[in-house]
Amino acid sequence: MLSLLAAVLATTSACDGSGEPLSKDQYRATADAICAETNAALEQIADPTSAADIVDALDDAEPLVEKQLTQLKALSPPEGLADHHDDAVMLLEEQLDVTGSVKARIEEGESPFDVVNDVVSRLQEIDMKADAAASALGLTVCGQQDTA
Repeated sequence: MLSLLAAVLATTSACDGSGEPLSKDQYRATADAICAETNAALEQIADPTSAADIVDALDDAEPLVEKQLTQLKALSPPEGLADHHDDAVMLLEEQLDVTGSVKARIEEGESPFDVVNDVVSRLQEIDMKADAAASALGLTVCGQQDTA
């Protein structure tokens, strides 16, 4: 079951940063631009066709999602969006933690397919919550990557 990469590549948005809060329009435009850049880069990663390809795909995706997370955290959401922003950032961090554990487990010798089967429902749950957070933020790109 190689749907893990699709779940891993799902992106979210929101943030909790410092500085002057952005307007809602500025926040949404900036967050969506960050997500668009990340989505485009993630789309360039080949879907894994074998168990060995899973770790390689995760290795390729991880720095892209970490960069996205850093950029989103740097944003200062406007009043009224901060809680949703915090939720979305937390979910992206959780997604990175889960995918990091996938890599570690596979590298320690567990069957890639067993590991994927073990975590795919958790990643899908995170993705659904991230989509809801992006929607609550009024984002149109973040949270919209197809993970089916």
